Amino acid sequence: MESKTEWRSPKELLWASWGLLLLLEAFLLYAAFHGGQFSRIIPWDDCSVLDLALLRLQTASGAASLLGLALKAQDLAPHSPIADIQAMLGYLVSGGRVWGPYALNVAPLALGLWLAWPTLARRPPHVLAPLLLALSFHPLTVYSLTNLKSDWKGGFFAALSIYVFVQAVRTMSRRDWLAASALMGAAVLCKLTAFYVPPLALIMLGYFEFVAALLNSTEAPGRSLASSIVEALKAMLGRWRDIALETALIAGPYGLFLLYGSHSHFNTIQYIKAALSSTWTDGLSWLGRTEFYGPTANPAWGPVAWLLPLTAAISIYIALRSRRAELWLPLVLGLPTLALFAAPLIFAKTSNIEFAGLFIGIALGMTLALAADIASEGRRWSLAIGALLIAGCFLSTFESYRRPLTPQQLRDQDYAVSVYETVTNKIIALRKDADTGLNVYYEDTIYPEPNLNLRYFEKTGGRLDVTRIDALPGAPKAPAFKDADFSLVASPDPGVATVGYAPDQFHWTTKNSALAHDFVSHLPNQTLVQSFPWKGGRIELYRRVDPPSAAASAPPASAVSP
Repeated sequence: MESKTEWRSPKELLWASWGLLLLLEAFLLYAAFHGGQFSRIIPWDDCSVLDLALLRLQTASGAASLLGLALKAQDLAPHSPIADIQAMLGYLVSGGRVWGPYALNVAPLALGLWLAWPTLARRPPHVLAPLLLALSFHPLTVYSLTNLKSDWKGGFFAALSIYVFVQAVRTMSRRDWLAASALMGAAVLCKLTAFYVPPLALIMLGYFEFVAALLNSTEAPGRSLASSIVEALKAMLGRWRDIALETALIAGPYGLFLLYGSHSHFNTIQYIKAALSSTWTDGLSWLGRTEFYGPTANPAWGPVAWLLPLTAAISIYIALRSRRAELWLPLVLGLPTLALFAAPLIFAKTSNIEFAGLFIGIALGMTLALAADIASEGRRWSLAIGALLIAGCFLSTFESYRRPLTPQQLRDQDYAVSVYETVTNKIIALRKDADTGLNVYYEDTIYPEPNLNLRYFEKTGGRLDVTRIDALPGAPKAPAFKDADFSLVASPDPGVATVGYAPDQFHWTTKNSALAHDFVSHLPNQTLVQSFPWKGGRIELYRRVDPPSAAASAPPASAVSP
């Protein structure tokens, strides 16, 4: 077991890490808003988070008390509590400008470093500094700084949590156990719609506790493995209060949040059902999905994907030479955890690199724990491992951001922006009042429709009442088209089942694109305003024009002959 004698690394390293993250975020966001990914279209799911933040602020302004605000907030379906709160605070900080929510991306990461710092600070500065630099330049951190969607932040929290958990098993420090559990609880909360995460996190906790108890029980000489297991289980029972508190820190925030909004979580449940249905099927086998998340398939991670197997190989070599059993601990703890969190990704019906945020975070946490052990064995390893980590992370970040959009992609995005601008300006010019509604029949057919709200807000300071209709065949929502002031629908070309998600690519789609168009185009009170060519069809904007009432169309009474 590791000695409890601790180094005290200077707190200046923590401040330097915060400063580095802040400078990195400022550079990345400036590039993103000036010719980068946010200068044209705000991507899914960020635009949805921003749009809902505007609705929440509007709701908050109508609350007469904190209790009234809490009750009103229950009616708003969450996407991610951390991202939602960050977006609202960011809008308040920036006075309603879109950059505000993004500027606060650094805050959750700084909080995570602060929670992990008492454990991190036990390493000498020549070991800790390279770890912090590698963590700062890791693509997981870079994506956390440039996206509101909290999957990446969940991975960042998971990385710190795994690192602290490894040290907690060694030291049996109550502070380490609680800090690691709190970090994992934050990671769980970042993945609110991933219903499988809390059970997996609790299974992981039980495994870590068992390994810690087993290591302590085997210290008695002459004890058999069976008796050691029995003693370990008894030791876990003796720590039931601590384990209960750790369980509460991991799953409690998630459970409380769902309980708080239980009556309004229909959208969350529908989202989970959609993820389990054939709507988002990627067509890959479990072997294909394994390759998709593997180190060779995804160019976004570049060299960083090889850091874990490389540090693991070096760690095994040193452990065999030094015969120090504790050097195996990160592998004993991390590899089963990695497999545990990989299973849902591999056997799911859909795939997306963002879904793997926690998986990548666990791999990063293992890498940092292994690298810290290797570097702590001697200064000759410290420099080499530190340079390897920093170079791998920096090259991966550089690789993932150096590839600009192709000229065709730029033209496609510019065209999408022009469509949004035209639609927004048409609605503003033809609207009857500031509360004009816009029904959007949306099945991943067009670019993210909340961008309409963001543009409308930028131009008017108001918010469109957008209704997203996903399942027209159900019929109950069909009358909403009759009442909408405007409707935006997709019309596939003859022989085409769906309209492409974007002009330059297809995306997840269902087979109902034509239904909304057929319904709206045959309504007597809907008039086509403008049609825009789109991949596989058109995007059409309709306006409701009610016929004059009988009273209004009747001639004046004085003009009627006796």
